[in-house]
Amino acid sequence: MNKFAYILLGVIMLLLASASCKNNTYAEKRKAEQKLWQEYKSNNNLEISTDSAYCFNRPCPWPENLYFQTYRGAYVRLIEDDTTQIKAQDGHLVIFRFSTYDLYGNLNSENHDNSINREGFYFVYTPGSEDASISIAFTDAVGCIHHGTKFEVIVDSKLGVKTQQEAVVTTRIVVDETTIRNQ
Repeated sequence: MNKFAYILLGVIMLLLASASCKNNTYAEKRKAEQKLWQEYKSNNNLEISTDSAYCFNRPCPWPENLYFQTYRGAYVRLIEDDTTQIKAQDGHLVIFRFSTYDLYGNLNSENHDNSINREGFYFVYTPGSEDASISIAFTDAVGCIHHGTKFEVIVDSKLGVKTQQEAVVTTRIVVDETTIRNQ
């Protein structure tokens, strides 16, 4: 190879190396996600409680800034909940119809299209499940609700479905319809 070819190869390698440096690492994405979550909590004056008696003995709808934090870190706010209805137990079929937003309030059209269809998003409830095809936050939220409940859940990326975990994005999910039934 002549000198020109070596120089050209060196320039190409330098360009490739600098281009790869522009991608944020997972740690940098998580740090940015956590910073955005802290700003969201502060800007919206969120009251986060781990006291289930404090939260679930309140009438619905809960104040717009009150969220119950589940033991794994999902944040649930009840909008409508009829405690006389069935509560999910292990093996029950759960169906949600929902819309997904980022913390800026932008609709996530990919999830939105899939969740408001006639069938909704459904899964068999298993308390404490960590199935990557089901949001851990959904599994945790089911323990807080009844058939017919309308609620919001804020989901850190580490508790979301696989695509959310890979994107490292906190989402706010508004569930407009909940169906719980025996299989």
